[in-house]
Amino acid sequence: MKRLYVVGIGPGSHRGMTIAADEALREAEIIIGYSKYVELVRPYYPHKEYRDTGMTRETERCALALELAQDGKTVALVCSGDSSVYGMAGLIYELAGEHSDVEIGGKITVGEAVDMLARNADVQARRGVPAEMRGAT
Repeated sequence: MKRLYVVGIGPGSHRGMTIAADEALREAEIIIGYSKYVELVRPYYPHKEYRDTGMTRETERCALALELAQDGKTVALVCSGDSSVYGMAGLIYELAGEHSDVEIGGKITVGEAVDMLARNADVQARRGVPAEMRGAT
């Protein structure tokens, strides 16, 4: 097995993705995921090979990701939010069995993201940033 990343792409926008998730997607030769999630990342990694499936085909996606990694490819399996809490990491580990070269990437939970946003808004409020400007970049 070469390498399989299970990547949580965050809460929806590319700006919400972790650096580790971005690095895994840059390194991957093939990106696999639910069709909607593949659509979200494709503009940022246009020269990658993509494989996608529809809703409820999670086991098929995971099996394909493992098969391609075992064939010597670097693969990123994308899922929304956090790859561990609501994502595909559990199913990948279940299917992988003895294979140990699986890396869980982009580990940030929705709770952590909300906490960071709340802290950021609180800091901005204390610095006098008007409410309508908080979070703007």
